[in-house]
Amino acid sequence: DSVSRRSRSRKTTWRNEATRDSVVAAALRGGVRLSQVDRERREMALKVLAALAAEAANKEPMWNDPATRDAIVHCSALAAPADRKCREQALQSLVHLAYADDNRVPMCDHLATMQALAVGIALAAPDDRTCRELALTALANLSVSEDTRIPIWSDPATRRALVDGIALKASGDRKCRVRAFGVLENLLEDPQVIADVRANVPAVRAA
Repeated sequence: DSVSRRSRSRKTTWRNEATRDSVVAAALRGGVRLSQVDRERREMALKVLAALAAEAANKEPMWNDPATRDAIVHCSALAAPADRKCREQALQSLVHLAYADDNRVPMCDHLATMQALAVGIALAAPDDRTCRELALTALANLSVSEDTRIPIWSDPATRRALVDGIALKASGDRKCRVRAFGVLENLLEDPQVIADVRANVPAVRAA
């Protein structure tokens, strides 16, 4: 059926070294004077990586491939408004990769990844809501593992961004707020996190 064909295609594309290298190179294309054509190529490359990351068999190999990992993480932190679509696609890849059990701890241990998620969660502009929701979804996926809950909560930037996400009030931020509460619900499976919330974070207790 169509689902099986799509799955086979994604596996085959990832295993093709020449194709993989070309896609990653296009995703890493950058510079101060990046042309519109190159920016569009980068966005398309990141869309391809996001599609490949949706395939279960690709999740661990993609994270464990340094060039692919660097491309996704780098683009998930792009700050220019013109790069918003690229950032969304890169964050979508992180969402997919965080579904893999064996990826969760190494992703939490990867400083650049956690920084990118914290910055993404903290984005305030209405046009950045998709990025913010994706960053929160990736964090929710990571927080499913009992081995990631204390590291996530112990990181000051991530904790601050999460608390700010819980405190969102605008009607357009409802999905982000729900995602933030989902992360907190996972983290509160750990007694140490519960104790810290009760003792030190009135914003969470009042939300």
